[in-house]
Amino acid sequence: MKYVKLIALTIVACMIIFYKKTLVLMMILGGYFVSPEASDILTHYCFGSGDTLYLDTSYIKRSPVIKREINKLKIGDAVDRVGFKQKDDWRLSYALNPFKIKRTRDGYEIYQWIEFDQTGKVPTELNLGITTITVNDAVVHAFECKPFWVICKFKNPE
Repeated sequence: MKYVKLIALTIVACMIIFYKKTLVLMMILGGYFVSPEASDILTHYCFGSGDTLYLDTSYIKRSPVIKREINKLKIGDAVDRVGFKQKDDWRLSYALNPFKIKRTRDGYEIYQWIEFDQTGKVPTELNLGITTITVNDAVVHAFECKPFWVICKFKNPE
């Protein structure tokens, strides 16, 4: 019992001392259930090599925001900045917002340069279901982050 208390106290102390890292790790873990795409992006940003990340398309091609945008495109069209309100698609907003999109002969390509703000002036709202909290994007720099391109390619959505 004595060791259990000591381990618990050590964990709590580490969470307090390393609160920024703890928060980012909680965002990665929680994001896995809410927005796996965002969790993948945040994991790659904090722990990846800076190589391009290719996202799974299963949700993205069904997103109402993506569907709305691809309906506007003809083959060869491209839009350099598609931004939207979080309430339009919370899941996508955590991963890609704003993003670039283009239509090719083979389908669609969505991409974004991932580099989080370091000034502490750019907020992100996290919808926790019963409430929302605001965190600064700069918190992720508790780790040695590497910017990268994220790309999602798919044929016509189902």
